[in-house]
Amino acid sequence: MGDALAAARGYPADRVQRVPSASVVRTPASPADISMDGSRTAAALGLQPRPFAEALGLIFDQSPA
Repeated sequence: MGDALAAARGYPADRVQRVPSASVVRTPASPADISMDGSRTAAALGLQPRPFAEALGLIFDQSPA
């Protein structure tokens, strides 16, 4: 996620500090796999979600109205 955000903002990838997820203290404790699969929800609602990097590009490329 950090790499995609850096790319969307035009920052160098080496500015992203990588840390193991196990080093982050979370309360309450999170399961080992916290990835999200929204395919069943998307199918049920008839949605076609945008890829994360594409959505970031749309967010940051928008001009103030």
